[in-house]
Amino acid sequence: MISKKNIFIWSLYDFANSFVFITFTLYFSKWLVVDRGLSDLWYNATFILGSIGLLIFGPWLGSRADMYNRERRYLTLSTIGCFIFYVFAIISAVLNFNIYFSALFFGLGNFFYQLSFVFYTPLLDNISTSENKGRISGIGFLGNYLGQIVGIATALPLISGQISLGVPFLIAPLIPSTIFFILLSLPLMLKKEIYEKPNNLPNPAMGQVTLMRSVFVIPGVLFFMLSYFLFSDAILTMLNNFTIYTSKLFPVTDTNVSILALFIIISAGLGALLWGFTSDKIGSKKALLYNLAAWIIIIPAVAWITNYTLFFVFGTLAGVFIGGTYAISRQLLIELVPKNMLNYIFGIYTVCERASTILGPAVWVVILGIGGYRWAMFSMVFFQIFAFWFLYKIKSLKTPNLV
Repeated sequence: MISKKNIFIWSLYDFANSFVFITFTLYFSKWLVVDRGLSDLWYNATFILGSIGLLIFGPWLGSRADMYNRERRYLTLSTIGCFIFYVFAIISAVLNFNIYFSALFFGLGNFFYQLSFVFYTPLLDNISTSENKGRISGIGFLGNYLGQIVGIATALPLISGQISLGVPFLIAPLIPSTIFFILLSLPLMLKKEIYEKPNNLPNPAMGQVTLMRSVFVIPGVLFFMLSYFLFSDAILTMLNNFTIYTSKLFPVTDTNVSILALFIIISAGLGALLWGFTSDKIGSKKALLYNLAAWIIIIPAVAWITNYTLFFVFGTLAGVFIGGTYAISRQLLIELVPKNMLNYIFGIYTVCERASTILGPAVWVVILGIGGYRWAMFSMVFFQIFAFWFLYKIKSLKTPNLV
């Protein structure tokens, strides 16, 4: 019998890490670049280097976790690593350390945050059945969105100065969010039962090269992964630079930016539901193509709008497609692959999902240096155009019967 307590503990972890990550992404990023003058190049380099590290260590550690049943150990270590480096980032900000140390600690914290998902996501298989896996996965998404909403709501009185902790306003929200993060993560780190596999799964100890070959020979999977890597790279690059972009181009307060972020997150949650229903009606490939086509229109609009009210409207609209894009992509992958390979492929998918911030940030900083923030934003549309093309190349969604 599936334990509701285990489901709650599993989703609570997603709530906790999204709680802390959104506050660092929104507020520490602005403190680094706008307040302290760190270049956009070095800020985006923290994501690029973290993603490269995840691509190198994620599959290897994931394989070892499966082979030697070390999921709990690695999840605990990555969570503690994230906590420690986020604390170091806060201390470096409060004590006015060299700005590059602050950026380094921020980047290392993000790396361990991303790494934790390599061990967190597969736990879904331990706490669910084939009949309710989609629903429980949705509960995890709900925990993620709620964590972001609560994180921003908690930050509002701190960044506005209504409550003072005696530190810079942009640093203040990081202190409670980091404390809540580690406290709310403890149940999953301590609950041994969640790490017990429900059945004997196929041996995951095959070599990484063999595993990759077995995945990418499946019709449509290679094109899907290329498309996914491109559109996710663009979306995450825009989100990671959201606060800096908005603050540089519009005369708005930190509270205004936080409220817009709240609207985007809420619309993303609604978009995931809306596009989930749409995908069931018209098919996941067609629904995802519509999403990517919408991005090709929205990104140029966001790039060239000069009125903040219109920017707010299009930003909120973009949230609908953020939620839809990620919700549909998982469903499409499930339709493409044989059921006996889902665990392997979702392991690779998770790494791609968390590591797809390499090319996007690099392009962003190059175009930013040449033409400014608006051209940097506009450049992200080309990622969506190529992502659309790769997705369109998928000819059939008939799931192969590989044994």
